[in-house]
This record gives sequence, C-alpha cells and structure tokens, in this order.
Amino acid sequence: DGKYPKEGGPELGLKVGQLQIIAIRKGDTKTAAKYAEFLYRESADNQEDRIYQVGALGCINIELGNYERGFQLLEGSLDELEAKGRADAPACVTSLLGLLQGTVDLERFSEADKHLSRLKKTIELSHSSVGNNSTDRWVKQEASNKSIENAFYVYYSAKLKHAKDDPAAELELMEAFEIVKDPGVRARVTLLYPEMLVYHVQVMLQKNKFEKAEKLADQAVVYYEKKTQNRGNDYIRAKRIQAFARFKNGADTLDELTGYQEALKEHLFEPHPIIATGHVQIAEVLAKQGHFEKAREHLQEALKIRQRLFPENSPGICEAEKLLASLPAVGAAVSLDDIA
Repeated sequence: DGKYPKEGGPELGLKVGQLQIIAIRKGDTKTAAKYAEFLYRESADNQEDRIYQVGALGCINIELGNYERGFQLLEGSLDELEAKGRADAPACVTSLLGLLQGTVDLERFSEADKHLSRLKKTIELSHSSVGNNSTDRWVKQEASNKSIENAFYVYYSAKLKHAKDDPAAELELMEAFEIVKDPGVRARVTLLYPEMLVYHVQVMLQKNKFEKAEKLADQAVVYYEKKTQNRGNDYIRAKRIQAFARFKNGADTLDELTGYQEALKEHLFEPHPIIATGHVQIAEVLAKQGHFEKAREHLQEALKIRQRLFPENSPGICEAEKLLASLPAVGAAVSLDDIA
C-alpha cells in the first residue's frame, strides 16, 4: 500500500523476493508487482543485483499490460548489460523473453522476430561462457538451464510462425512440449506447460477442431488445479477458453464467459489484449443467439482496444473489423436460417 519499512538489508530483500515468487506462482501478479517495485527501489545501490530486479519488474509489467513501462525497463536492462560486457548474463535471457511476450501480445511481429533471433544467440552465449560477473556466474550455476530456455525459445518461435500462417508452427509447438515433458524441466517451469496447452487450444479452434480444443482446455484447467497454486489471470484464461471451446461444441456458456471476462479485468490493467479477446468470444456467442446489437457492442470494444494497442492492419484488428462487417445491419430483417 505504498508503505516501506524503516530498515532494509539483505535478509529483508531475500524474504521479499521469496514473497514475490509465491505471488507469481499463485497468479497474484498485482501483488508481485508491489514486491518487485520494492526490490527495484532497494537495489539502487547494488548494481550487480539491480539488473535482475529490473528484469523481473519489467516482465511483471508486461504481464499486467503496462507495456510502455515494461519495454522501457527491459530495453534499458539489455543496453546496460551490453555496455558493461555482460551480454552473456542470464538477465539478458529474462529481458528478451519479456520483450518477446510483449511484442507477441501486441502483434508487433517484426520486432518479435528480432528479439527471437537475439534470444537464440544470447542463450548460446550464456551457456558457452563463464562470465566475468560474480552474480551472473552464480545465477548460471544455480538457476540457468539451457533446456528450459530452449523450451521458451521454441514456444515463441512456434507462436510467431503461427502468426504468419507457417505450417511448421504446430511442429515447433510439439517440439516445445517434448522439451517440457522432461520431469526436471517441468518441475522448474510449472506455469509454462499449461500456458502452452492454452495456446494449443487456440490453434485447434482456428482449425475448427473443436473436440480436440475442448480436451486440451480440460487438460490445462486440470493441470492448473492439480499441479499449481495459480488461480490468477493464467488460470482464468484457461477457464475462459475452456468455456469457449465448449460453446464451439454446442454448449451455452455465455454466463461463464462473461464471468471470466470480469474476473480477468480484476487481475490485469486495461486496455489489455486478453480483454479484447474476451469481447470477441462473447460477441460470437451473442451473435449465435441472435443478439446482434449486443454482439456489435462487444466487437466495437475489442476493436477499440486493439486499435489502441496494435499496429495498423494487424491480424487482430482485421479480425474484429471482419466480424463487425459480418453482423446484420441495424434494423435489417434476419431469418432463422441467417441466425443458424
């Protein structure tokens, strides 16, 4: 709540860092952001440690939808590391992953391609050099794992290929799943696996493989509930896409979708691409039920969010415009066959 202890020190910083990790694992990203801000502020006099706090704070801001702040922190972190000869630091990998997530979220695919290419080189460099910084060497020894970093790399590569309609996208996604199947890897990235499942659901929905999409969504939700503490925005997104897949298979899930949409608004800052996606899903259900004006309102809201966040003529903007154009004009006569 904006209050800070009168005394700090390494022990307090360690405990706050542990609380931040717990908040992230629970999906309470807004609380994690408060801890990250505190650690960022307290690390001002410790430059070796500060760069890792900058990366964590930047990634959390990206997750919440504070993209401008997140990009500023992460890009500044990369510039500083390179200027100090620390381009092989694990902190570089963290910053690039945050930048990748943000640019993919915002459909800035040309930027994302550059970050992905740089990430591959950074992973190789990080694991081929000892490093000249004591903090970097400790992190490499204790936390850095090439298989984990490669899983993230292949996953984002698949997402970018899918955005370009490259048929190799699904093969790369399967490759990422193979990496994460390793028990040692999955134990370290408990939140990556269900996120990948949710993304696979999206791919199946686009291919009109609705039964497969629903099964994958069920797997994601069960994994979140049985294997993680996360009940935050990632978990709610999984529940929302599960409801949408069930709608595609014939169920009436309008109330569920609306409820999950409102829940996500509590966990994220707006405008956010995830909220825009929810408006599109709700609009599709409303249109199927013949509530065209309500559907139009949701699509207009989705379009407004995407036009504010995305580049001109991006896929998300084009999708919302196309769906709006497909709705009957106001006052137009609509037959039951049209609604079906």
